[in-house]
Amino acid sequence: MGWTSKDLREDLKELKRMYRQENDNDRKEEILSAIHTVMFNICDIEMGEGSYADISDSMLLFSSVPKFTMYYPKIYEFLNLLNRTDYDVLDNVQYETDKEEIKKEDLFNMLRDFYKSVGKEVFGYYEQLDKVRDKMVNLEYEMDATEGLTYNVPVLNKRYIAVGSFGDRRDTLSTLTHEYGHSIATIINPKRYSNDDFFIEIESLFFELIGLDYYYSINHDNFYADCMRDKITTYYWNANNVTAMKRVSDKTFENMEGELSSKKLCKRYLREEGFDTKQLTIDVDDKMKYLFSYIVAVELFETYKEDKDLAIHLLKQIINRDNNISEYNSIFETVEPVKSMNKHLERIRRY
Repeated sequence: MGWTSKDLREDLKELKRMYRQENDNDRKEEILSAIHTVMFNICDIEMGEGSYADISDSMLLFSSVPKFTMYYPKIYEFLNLLNRTDYDVLDNVQYETDKEEIKKEDLFNMLRDFYKSVGKEVFGYYEQLDKVRDKMVNLEYEMDATEGLTYNVPVLNKRYIAVGSFGDRRDTLSTLTHEYGHSIATIINPKRYSNDDFFIEIESLFFELIGLDYYYSINHDNFYADCMRDKITTYYWNANNVTAMKRVSDKTFENMEGELSSKKLCKRYLREEGFDTKQLTIDVDDKMKYLFSYIVAVELFETYKEDKDLAIHLLKQIINRDNNISEYNSIFETVEPVKSMNKHLERIRRY
């Protein structure tokens, strides 16, 4: 009699049942890998040949959404917490005008003072970078002050940073703090950016958060506090976006009957979720990378406010992940995501 994609869909149901009943994280990830393989096989059969060459919105969603299955519960927890929260923090960020542009040397002096305040170990990493600053860091006037890039060259132990200087220099300082966080991670673990770790914004967002807190406490400038509040807003909407994309992906996959069907259904469900399908970018991977990294960084930030050494120790555990441990387990065995989010909200309200 042969088989059809319906047989694979039955296999998929069984795998999903197994996933729901499994408690061991390593086994759950193994089952998830099988689930994703079966889903792609179903897509290949039901969407027809050529669908990979002409990637549709539905294919982009199918390739991105499922890989984060184990992380979505924490995203929903984050959203539920904020949905129960007074939105004053989320919607009323008012940036103060920059009264006087920070000079370049003062910018780096402030950056140095911050990293010195973190502690001897981290300051030692910073000093290694500072010795080659002239060759390592470019301030790019063509780039917005909120934009930055870090390139790491493994083996040669070299780093290149580009940070925008067009706009408010306080944004440049925040971006520098963020990018130096990436470079410090490469000193702690030179293989950090050449292995398969995905949430590599944890370290940069952690240093950016404690940096903003430091600059606010030293300069009494509400700009830095507003930046921290703005991050809550940004990631709240990112969480709404990726969970909406997940709903679209799930409904499309369940109801499609072929390639044309999947494209039409996907666009229909996207519109129902409020997306403009003519100007839409499917960027689940990018949003999740920053969103979940931010949630973890908040836990490290709140730990830092209580115990600096412990926070740096936990950060190093994540950065130095043992290859025998999955990234998921490495993170979840080190911190409990969302646990301190309410405390964080209360803290930045008081600024």
